[in-house]
Amino acid sequence: MMIMQLLTTGAIENSSVNGLRPTNEVIIILKNNDGNNAVNIQGYYLTDTQNQYVQEVFSMVPYQVSIREYQTQFDAFEFKFSVESGTDIDISVWGKDAEGNLVASHRLVPAELSVVQSATTAVTTANANLIGVDAPLDSQFSDLRVAQKSAQFEVKSVYGITFLRDETAGVAGGDVTNDGTLYYVSTSSNPASYARLQTAERGRYIPGRAAEASIGLLITQLPQGDQIIRWGYFDDLDGFFFGVNANGYFIGIRRQGMDLIIPRSEWNVDPLDGTGPSRQSIDLGTGHIFIITYSWGFGTVSFRIAASEPSNGTNQEVFILHNFDPPDTTTIQDPNQPVRIEVVNNGTALPLTVPVAGRSYSIIGEDTPQYRITSERRSVTVETEYFPILAFRRKTTFPPGTRRPNTVTLRLEGVDLAPTAPMFYEIRIGADVDGVYEPFPTRTTLIQPNETALEVNNNCTEVNGGYVAFQGLSAGGGSPRVLTSQDLQDLVIPFNVSIVLVGATFSGQSTVNAVLRIREEW
Repeated sequence: MMIMQLLTTGAIENSSVNGLRPTNEVIIILKNNDGNNAVNIQGYYLTDTQNQYVQEVFSMVPYQVSIREYQTQFDAFEFKFSVESGTDIDISVWGKDAEGNLVASHRLVPAELSVVQSATTAVTTANANLIGVDAPLDSQFSDLRVAQKSAQFEVKSVYGITFLRDETAGVAGGDVTNDGTLYYVSTSSNPASYARLQTAERGRYIPGRAAEASIGLLITQLPQGDQIIRWGYFDDLDGFFFGVNANGYFIGIRRQGMDLIIPRSEWNVDPLDGTGPSRQSIDLGTGHIFIITYSWGFGTVSFRIAASEPSNGTNQEVFILHNFDPPDTTTIQDPNQPVRIEVVNNGTALPLTVPVAGRSYSIIGEDTPQYRITSERRSVTVETEYFPILAFRRKTTFPPGTRRPNTVTLRLEGVDLAPTAPMFYEIRIGADVDGVYEPFPTRTTLIQPNETALEVNNNCTEVNGGYVAFQGLSAGGGSPRVLTSQDLQDLVIPFNVSIVLVGATFSGQSTVNAVLRIREEW
């Protein structure tokens, strides 16, 4: 039986002062002076309980140095380490503030780690060797800073443009195309031309977690005149983005429609122009992955780049460019945004095209969405022609009393059908129906209007268009058939479209009692 020793940092107090926390992330450095060894790292943020957000188990070969980075934007945190008793592994912990500076009060060398004694664990004294902090990261994407990065969506560019994954817009000749490898977001020579590509799905921020949005693109043409290219995690009112205009690259923070622009010369970590701590000089337009890591509320936004051609000769490396921590307010108003790229001529009569690759959004830690189920029921008679039984759509604004766009993510939760004769049904996305969409409560369902982001149409009789996301059969005799709770739980309903339950018979008539359920994640 392997006997393990357990080391801990103890509880580290990290409350913010004037909106700034002493430590935004910790670097944990492990140096193996022995044979092949296993290490288990556990991280906790502390409230009235211990809340685990890091769990990482890995092996180390002799004389290996391993570096882990973890977000620590909590009022208090603690890290624990399990290693085989008797092994010679040095572990040190280094806190870093929002500007990447080391925090002396949150530095723990090996001798300062406490040994936890238990009835089943034998312990030894930790070695007290100071370890350097200049070794490169073990991962190209810094993924090892946490135990788990839970992807909420990953949009690849190789499958073309699809309604389920992409929202596009173009004005005055602006257009978005795809050649099977990349998207191309292009303006025309019209001075008013504009083009936009964004994910149909928005990120869903979870309190107590950090989140990460990324986008890969290539700047083959620099803007001229007043042209602007923006890309990142944003919409028309809120968000974070990178950008470039005729004056150079910049970073932007948008809050309630107002932009704070920070030019490259003012980036506070590493502008990658040869003057920063990495001493790297990198052309930001040669095709890179741009990463925005943030925690909402009174947290910090970190703008990063996975550079594919750093001058130090490595294949790929992640660099922090700028950290932003707003004083006395939240980072943005609405933390749920799409991943967007937009090209704006802004009065300049020249065409401009930007090639775009993949886009993604992830929660750093476990993705545990909060949600409610909204449902409506209706009894109708259907025949052989398609009949719209129930339809839902988002309210224009939500929550009540705000003028913010409704950014709640919706998923299809389930369908119940109890027909008197065999029938088939479809779930259509983006179909047009007659009748009137109304707020809750309805005649059949008591839901307070401030408790749902949805409107329902339970009086429609005609349906046109849309596309079929799912279809199925339901036997007659009044027996309910529940299918989509299992089959479509990951179907995300795109923004600004309807979801319609449509039914019809093979012959004759059928009276059907139906329930349509939608999951709202907010």
